[in-house]
This record gives sequence, C-alpha cells and structure tokens, in this order.
Amino acid sequence: MIADPVFPPCANRKPFPVTVAFCWFLFTLFIQCAKVGSPTGGPKDEKPPQVMESIPLNKEKNWSSKEIEITFDEFIAVKNLNDELIVSPPLTEKPVVRTRNKTLVIDLKEDLRDSTTYTLNFGNAIADNNEGNLLSDYEFVFSTGPVMDSLSLTGVALNAFTLRPEKEKVAVMLFDNLCDSAPYKDLPLYFTRTSPEGKFAINNIRPDTFRLFALKDVNNNLKFDVPDEMIAYSDSTIILSPERVQKVSFIKDSSLLKPKSKTAEKKTLIPSDSVAHDTLKTAGRELYAVNTSLFLFTEEDLRQNIVSKDREQPELLTFTFGRPLFDSIRIIPLDFTADRWYLQDLSMNRDTARLWITDTTLIKRDTLTLALSYTTIDSAKNFITRTDTVMMRFREKPVKNVLGRKMKDKEPEADKNFLLLTVNLKPRAVIDLNLVVRFTSERPVDSIDVRKFSLTRIQDSLQYPQKMDRIKDSSALYSVKFAVPWMESTSYQLFVEPGAIHDIYGKTNDTVEIAFQTREIDYYGKIILSPEGSTFPLIIQLLDEKETLLSEKFLDENGTVIFDYLAPRKYLLKAIADGNKNKKWDSGNYLGRVQPEKVFYYPGALDVRSNWDLDITWNLSEPSMGKR
Repeated sequence: MIADPVFPPCANRKPFPVTVAFCWFLFTLFIQCAKVGSPTGGPKDEKPPQVMESIPLNKEKNWSSKEIEITFDEFIAVKNLNDELIVSPPLTEKPVVRTRNKTLVIDLKEDLRDSTTYTLNFGNAIADNNEGNLLSDYEFVFSTGPVMDSLSLTGVALNAFTLRPEKEKVAVMLFDNLCDSAPYKDLPLYFTRTSPEGKFAINNIRPDTFRLFALKDVNNNLKFDVPDEMIAYSDSTIILSPERVQKVSFIKDSSLLKPKSKTAEKKTLIPSDSVAHDTLKTAGRELYAVNTSLFLFTEEDLRQNIVSKDREQPELLTFTFGRPLFDSIRIIPLDFTADRWYLQDLSMNRDTARLWITDTTLIKRDTLTLALSYTTIDSAKNFITRTDTVMMRFREKPVKNVLGRKMKDKEPEADKNFLLLTVNLKPRAVIDLNLVVRFTSERPVDSIDVRKFSLTRIQDSLQYPQKMDRIKDSSALYSVKFAVPWMESTSYQLFVEPGAIHDIYGKTNDTVEIAFQTREIDYYGKIILSPEGSTFPLIIQLLDEKETLLSEKFLDENGTVIFDYLAPRKYLLKAIADGNKNKKWDSGNYLGRVQPEKVFYYPGALDVRSNWDLDITWNLSEPSMGKR
C-alpha cells in the first residue's frame, strides 16, 4: 500500500510566478470584455446638408406645377420658415412646407404666372438634424416659361439718420408699376429682405424698368399703409438690362466669412476689400447686378393731438402733444373768468406746453375746465383748427408715514420756506475751464439780484474777488448763467446770499456756498476740423463713443470748426447737410419726392490726447457707411 503524499501547510507555499501572471491576465481580459462603450467616431460634422436631387431641377424651365420636392443627403430640420422663406415674385398665400424623410416638400398653393422666373430663398431655415449646420441663403429657382431670368439688384438699406442697419429685417421691393401709388396699393413684382448688416440682393430679375422701394413692414403685408412705417425709395427708376449690370462678388452676411476656429483663423486670410473665389462658393456668389443704396426714414406725421395732460402741482398744468406745435395754442376758461391768469412755457422742440397759474384763487380750485385750440391737418392734409375740452383736476397724493398711516404729501420744511435752487457745481469738484456757471430754479424766475452772487479766487491763502459776467437769455424762464474767465489749477469759493433769486410766487433762495477748483490747461486736447465739399450749410456734431451729442456747431460755407477743452478720450464726428437752414435734421416725404437730409460720419473714432491738437480735413462727398 502506497502512503498518501504529505504536503507542507498552505501558508508556507510559494505560488509559481508564471501561473499567477497568467491568471491575472485572464481576469483583466474578462473585465474589459464586460465593459459597455461607444466608438470614438471620426471628426465632428461641420458640413451643411447637400441637395441630392429635386423635382423640378434647380433652374429648370417651363415648370408650372404647384409642388416642389428637394431631397438632401441627410435628415434636415426646418426652423422659422415664416420669417426666413422668401418667394419672389410674392404669392398671395403662404406656401405650405413639410418634411418627408430627407425630402422638403413645398406646396405653393396657387397658380403661377406665365413666363416668370420664381426664386425661393430659404434664408437660415434649413439645417441638418444632428449638428444644426445651416444651409445658409439657399435659393431654388425655376421658370414657368422658356427663359430663365438672371439679372440682379444688390445694395444696402440703412437708417438715414444713423447710417446703421435696422435691427429688424427690411423688405426691399421692385415694382413694374411705375406710378407713385404702387407701394400703397400693389404687391411688388420682386422682393427680398435685408441681412443683419442691411445688405440685400434680389436675383433672377427680368430686363425691365422698375421703381425701387424699401419698407420696414410693421404689418407684414408688403404695402406702405401704416403711418409710422420706415420707408426708403430711389429718386430715379432702376433700369436692369444686360448692358447696365456688372459682375459683382456679393456676400449677404459677412459673418459667414469668419473662421470657425482659431486654427482656421491662422490658415485663412480674407482681404477686407475682396473675397476669395473659394470663399464665394460657400459664403456668397457672383452676380450680374446693378448696385444701389437706400436710406430709411419715417415720414413726419402732421396730425396733431394731445397725448397727455397733468396737474401734479396745483399751480402747474402740463399738456404734451403728439408733434411740435405749428403755432401758438389758444386757451379759453370754461368754468371761470380771469385775465392773464397763467405764464406759458413751451419746450425747446415745441411739443410740451406748461402753464404756471399766477392767480392764487385758481390755484386753490381743485378743478379747472378749459378749451384748448391748436392747429392740425384733416384727412385731405389741409390745416384746420381743432378744439379739445379738458378738465384739469388736482388731487394730493397720500403717502405713508413711518407708522404706515396715510398722510398728505407735503414738502419738507426747507422747501416750504425757500426756493429750491440747483447749480451745476459740486463741492470740492474739479471743473472744466470752459464751464458756464448755471443756477436753475424749480419754478419760473421773476427777478434776479446779481449783487448777491459773488465768486472768490484763492491763491497762496489769499482771496481775490473774481468777475462774473451774466449771460442774458430772454428765453430762459428757470435759470441764470454766468461766464467766468477761469484760471487753471486754481481754487475758488462761490457764495450766493438769500434773496438773490425770486420766483413768480414770491419764494426766494437759501444761502449757497460751494468750494471747488479748476483743471490744468494741459489736460485738454483739441479737434480742428476743415470740412471740404459742396454740401453746405452743415451741422457738425461731436459725439462720444455711444453717439451721445456733446456739442454741435454750424458752418454756412468752407471754413474751420474747432472743438476745444476736450477731455482725453475717443470721439466721433457727424455732419448733417442742412439744406433748409433750420439747424436740425429733417426727414423725408415719399409723395413729396423729398429725401431725408444727408448724414455723414467721419470714418473711425478720433483719439484725442492731452495737450494735443488734432488737425483734420474731411471730404464730404457721399454718406460714409464705414465702420466707426
């Protein structure tokens, strides 16, 4: 009998290295096989969907069916079709568009015109279903006759006053009806809408003579039938013929030229004044076109009416009108009799009338009934007088005190006893050397005692009286101004005694005392501008970078305009051709054949530096539409 072999205890065993490694390999392989994953795939799809086939073919002739089918190489998504799809010539009914697998089906819903080239521009409505890559500005063209029209009209439509595109799309239309009434009554023969940059292209136009018209179409009916719609029109007819067109490279939206990545940006260089041919294939097109510019404006509405009426103070009646008054208003009391019972103040643009009641018995009455007569126009645009009856009621507005109980809204004690007087100076402020000191009253001023105004110059701890010259302004009801020959980098003390200003109700000011100092002269820069051209007279405006008006000057003929005491920063220059010499920009009128007054922007911002004169010659030939 053979005895069983005796093995040492398990704890003393040493595993065979190769066997352990092999077992670990099998375990790892099992774990990896058990994991669920997805393939990494190839590069991201950045190509828009491509058209594989269509019925009819793009640019097919003699096609008269109402239904069109366009098949793509992938599934597509259609968005904002009502806003994006443009059918030119326009249809009376909107087409019905639906997707069927990879096919876009368009039902035009109506019989088409004979021998007419139709253009369907889908704008930014078509994208692939997965990545959202846009097939931008895709056009589908067909003709119902034997001829395919191929002429184009390109251009830009800008706001006439700002020379910027409108935020909303603008309809640009061509009419074969050359009568002035066409934009009011007819649909255009061809139309398109502007890009965010204001650019437009109407393609596949037949040779003919047209009227060109642009419209910020409020009610989306392609007709100029709302008074406040912005419009633009060409002074002369547009003649499109093979002899008049030129080959142009048209990019409707230059944002399409921007590289999608920094890597692509390094590899791609697109000149600012031209477009590479390979870029045109994807972002734009080559057209045979006439090019033009349109400037949008809102016609001045001559109808007049009272927009609002207020009596927030017992002594003040305020009337706001829909437009500047043509002439004076007539005010007739209906429930009282009084003579010279108010002082009238018209706003600078004559659209607001403030009546300060001077009769104390009327101030105490809570209701006044008046008849207001003013000039307006009727439906035939004849000037007529309109009379409105108004009731002006004053009610004290209750306010809550600290305990939450209602109480009458009363003036603070300080305001009850003194006239509230403000000045365009702040304590310890550093003021500009061209500052005009201005005191403003809350109510019309009755009298001013200039002897109670004093200004002291402080130098080396010594005080010197400073001369102040009052600037007389017959139109200033609420203010008094003083010109001062300031010294640079100097401390001053302004003092106004009580009783210096009295308002029409007998109130007077309290003591005013302000200490301040002036800037150094080297802080400022200067712009010396010499406009050139035949467009005179001119309104020259200095603007900040947000286009806020800082200063304006008027120039009747060739000469020099100086803007001095300018803080070191960037400025813009704007010029208005003031043809009627009324010192303001005037809008246009379509039926009157009046274009809005031309506006010019100096190209780019002007960088004004301290202690530096910027000498500029500006050739005003055509409105500048460059970046500013």
